Amino acid sequence: MRDLIRGVCLGALPLLLASAPAGAQAAASGARPAAAPATAKAAPVPPLDSVVTRAARSRMLGKQEAPLLIYVFSDFQCPFCREFETGTFPAIDSAYVRTGKARVVFLNFPLNIHPHSWVGAEAAMCAGAQGKFWPMHDTLFAEQKQWVDAAEPETVFERYAANLGLNLQEFRTCTRDDQPATLLIRDLTAGASGGVQGTPTIVVLREPKKGEEPKDVQRIFTGAVSFSQFREAADELLKGAAGKP
Repeated sequence: MRDLIRGVCLGALPLLLASAPAGAQAAASGARPAAAPATAKAAPVPPLDSVVTRAARSRMLGKQEAPLLIYVFSDFQCPFCREFETGTFPAIDSAYVRTGKARVVFLNFPLNIHPHSWVGAEAAMCAGAQGKFWPMHDTLFAEQKQWVDAAEPETVFERYAANLGLNLQEFRTCTRDDQPATLLIRDLTAGASGGVQGTPTIVVLREPKKGEEPKDVQRIFTGAVSFSQFREAADELLKGAAGKP
């Protein structure tokens, strides 16, 4: 079931891949920017302690055994993503993630209409490689109006990194060399394959039981969903997980 909420950023995904930094395209391990992302070649499995692996691990929040899984497809430059991330998400975190009811995975979906969205995503992932994805995530959204108009947002991101106590040399190398690019393109591919067309898109799902259909076990919101709308859907899925009518 998909609910379209007012407040969504829309953009053309193939154009974004074509406009990604040259280093990012090279790091995509065979992905073709002009082709549909779903047809991109699979990237090699990264080493256990690589930047990509550490960054991917850092953007997960909550207990592995939580009955609900929430995928958040987001764009750091999207104003409606900021609305969701600073308004609704803290309530979701408090009521569902910290209580063990849900686990969250943040997925990057930078759109071509936002010129700094790609570098913003890389900044978050590079912070994640040092274990600080969520603090950088919070900073990028809270301070969005500060860096979206900057001529060189990378300078602003380095200041945020310093404030978070990151190793600046490692952070600069990570962003300059587009080290998280494989992860970003993997996220874009997953979103495109799943029908994501705008941000934020929030997918909430639980483990299916025998005979259940997708509509029984998942809810999809496109746009800045309110907490009350999310809660209604999440509680319905939790009742299904517990076998309640």
